[in-house]
Amino acid sequence: MGGAPYLTETVDIPFPQFSADGKRVNELFAKVIAQKLEDYRIKITPSQTGFTLGVKGLPAQVESPPPRSDANDPKRGPRSFAFCLSCEPEKASIAECNYEGGEEKRGPPGGLPANLRRLTASNCLLKHHPQLMTAFTDSWLDAQARPLIIVTPKRHVGGMEEMNETEIADLWCVVGSVIKQFGGSGPEPRFKEIVLNAGKFRNIAHAHVKVWFEDEPFLDQVERCWSTDERTLFEQLHELRRLMKLPREDALRKEMGGDLTNVRIFVKGTFRSHDRTELLSKFSQFGAVSSVELLGADGTEGVVVSMQHGEDAIQAIIALNLTRFGRNIMCKVKVAAGLK
Repeated sequence: MGGAPYLTETVDIPFPQFSADGKRVNELFAKVIAQKLEDYRIKITPSQTGFTLGVKGLPAQVESPPPRSDANDPKRGPRSFAFCLSCEPEKASIAECNYEGGEEKRGPPGGLPANLRRLTASNCLLKHHPQLMTAFTDSWLDAQARPLIIVTPKRHVGGMEEMNETEIADLWCVVGSVIKQFGGSGPEPRFKEIVLNAGKFRNIAHAHVKVWFEDEPFLDQVERCWSTDERTLFEQLHELRRLMKLPREDALRKEMGGDLTNVRIFVKGTFRSHDRTELLSKFSQFGAVSSVELLGADGTEGVVVSMQHGEDAIQAIIALNLTRFGRNIMCKVKVAAGLK
């Protein structure tokens, strides 16, 4: 994984109470400070005996992260906005802030329905769940309707190093409450992973913790425990996500430039050699396909599909975007700018 410059460490926490073990989280975080990590990721996952806490980060003397080779490598830092999405959520249009390019590049040809265009980050605050909204901490539904809850400090801070002990303890206590509410019933917590990113590992400037769940248990809790209004909101966010994954024809033509011949399309996902036949069949429905090339080690970095005519490529991209190929692999199809 090319992890030479990284420092990594793990700590095991036994059952039963996650929220009562905020002290152990702080112990791990103390090591982050001691190692002078500015860019790091803390990840908490369930284990057979309790929880595993891991930290991965770059020491301060490493001026920039190594070339990104996989999803675990750091990003390039938070996206730039004119305001903080967490501090001024009423200004944060979900369509514009949560989907790269906004409606200029994405969405249905006639534009989004008015009820979806009006959605802002403030709609995602879990205001009717007092145990998840405290004097120091807020909880949010994911704006892209993914199976996770986001927990943030109310005060604007960039990371845990800027928070006091009371704020840190409250944050992790709320994380524990989130797990109890959305992780289903039973003596053991049911969550997929908890992630806190800092520095270049994060994509939003305001400190936040993501609590991920498996799809079915999370959706079951949504159905059983949420009000009608909350379920309606979740359905709207899901529909917004579907629509905002649709590339716009005019944006695709602009990205292609004037040359609409021999267009190369990058398909994000992990593929194997036997997937090439299905991909060839899918794209051939729309026009002549010159080749299907696997990227990386046997398609681990996606594929490039070459089509002879740009108009055929545009129709294929729009129709096949977010189509599942083979083993339920989610594919994001876009024009491969700069691929030779």
